[in-house]
Amino acid sequence: LMNPLLGLNYNGIRRLLPLAALLLLARNPRSIGHAALAAVLLGLSVAYAHDYSLGSAFAAAGLYAILFIRRPSVELIERSLTFGVVAVGTWLLVSWALLGADVGAYIADTRSLVGRFGLGEAGFRFYWTANALAAFGLLSLGVVVAGRALAEQEGLSGWGDRFFLAALLATLVSLKSGLNRSDVWHLSGAFFPICVAFLLPLPRQAMRWSRTTQQVAVGLTAIVAATHGLGNAPSAAYIAEGWLRGARDVGAGLVARGGCAANTEAPCIENERSHPRADVVAVGTWLAEPAQRGRRVLLYGELWSFGQRLGVYKRDHLNDDFIYDDARGVAVGEWIAAKPGAIVVMTRDWYDRLYAPAGADTIGATAPFAPSVVKEAGEWLASVHYRGVVVERPLAELRWRRTVGVRVRQHFTLERTTGALVVLTRRNTS
Repeated sequence: LMNPLLGLNYNGIRRLLPLAALLLLARNPRSIGHAALAAVLLGLSVAYAHDYSLGSAFAAAGLYAILFIRRPSVELIERSLTFGVVAVGTWLLVSWALLGADVGAYIADTRSLVGRFGLGEAGFRFYWTANALAAFGLLSLGVVVAGRALAEQEGLSGWGDRFFLAALLATLVSLKSGLNRSDVWHLSGAFFPICVAFLLPLPRQAMRWSRTTQQVAVGLTAIVAATHGLGNAPSAAYIAEGWLRGARDVGAGLVARGGCAANTEAPCIENERSHPRADVVAVGTWLAEPAQRGRRVLLYGELWSFGQRLGVYKRDHLNDDFIYDDARGVAVGEWIAAKPGAIVVMTRDWYDRLYAPAGADTIGATAPFAPSVVKEAGEWLASVHYRGVVVERPLAELRWRRTVGVRVRQHFTLERTTGALVVLTRRNTS
């Protein structure tokens, strides 16, 4: 559940809430009350974060299908339909309440992204790490346990039996996402349901295993957890260092000087830093001036998250610095070029490479982190991303350049350079 990049609250809820729905459903899938309440939880979960929630949705459907195959009844059909209708209805109702008329765009965009990931977008090459070996070992145990129980025609009378089966199905479905990225965050997340299924002491009759098997399962889960922690250690250390430095400055009574401008268009957090970056403050102050305030701003490339530091709203529809599809990049390029008063903010090194003469070597740095012993160990024990990002990073920048960057070069010119930041404005085309 720990992910320092997302926080325990978001990362924990997006993985625990769909499992809570499966637990409730497994308790009594023939009860209309249990089915409806579990469906509400799952609908809320899909609205909150669709990735693991969709895995649990397919797992719930699979559970009902297996129960029906083993003992057909009209009651099961009614309960499964109730579950599906309430889950979808809850998801759509919550989404509409949050987004209003934009709910259609949200559904279309989500569908597009899911389709792109299904084609392997933003995928890393898989190779065996200690984390992956332990996780697939645990999954193999789960498949043997469930397969033996189903082959022997054992009844799924214990609700622990039903949850184990649902958790196994959720893991198998989630592997479509986990194996696309294959890094410690996505792969470990896919195996989370089967880890929980082996650890929870629920009443089981069909899904049985020996004490030795349980010890092996616990040991494999411990390896998954330990290597997951190792893979997260570098980013956790980086964030912890910021916390410690911030605590030290607060204890010393340090008050930040020269933070955000008072009249920024959007909330600004740069003044919460002990030492606000002068170039960020300067660009944010310039954007807050009446002549620029409220104008369309594109935060290009690596600066996708800088809106809250500059005090401007991020209005483009890109999720992060990955574009995920050339068509999306072209659309953003047209979106920013369509507004006469539009502004583009990017880092100086990205600007130099974007505006470099044709044929120049304009590939940026491939490794976004400094080498360390922990990262070298993590490359073999924890995650494929240490190797993957070296390939991925220049490809991501090249996609920016051939999609959004084409429009930026065509329509925008240098307005000012402040430290490591560059501001571009629309050329006078009158």
